[in-house]
Amino acid sequence: MGSKLVRGALESIQMHHAQLMTVSSSAAPSEEVNQKGMRMFRLGGGKESSGVNEKLTMPHQNAIHGLSLMAAMLVRELPHCSGGLSDELAKTVISVGEILVASQFNELLAKSCESAACACVRAGFLMISGIM
Repeated sequence: MGSKLVRGALESIQMHHAQLMTVSSSAAPSEEVNQKGMRMFRLGGGKESSGVNEKLTMPHQNAIHGLSLMAAMLVRELPHCSGGLSDELAKTVISVGEILVASQFNELLAKSCESAACACVRAGFLMISGIM
């Protein structure tokens, strides 16, 4: 039963991650204002387009966060259950976790919505720590 829930969560995480990447690639990244010298505070000019990206990606960020938390908690307890944790499922969890952590290197995602990249990285590390 727990293995089925984890497999379903992993499939949903992958689907939401793909949709998050699609939304972030179709949304225009917030434009930086060129300014000489050091930037000591945030400028208000890019917040409008960033807010649009944020609104579009928020449901996917929330889904990735919640599903990865559930999967990590279940994976943590599966070895103590009668069915145990299969090697195949453990490899799949690690693979999905690595994909999420690698989101930090996706420049398109990081530029269009920093919080989405952060949410993916956090979810990936959560899943990897759940398997350990």
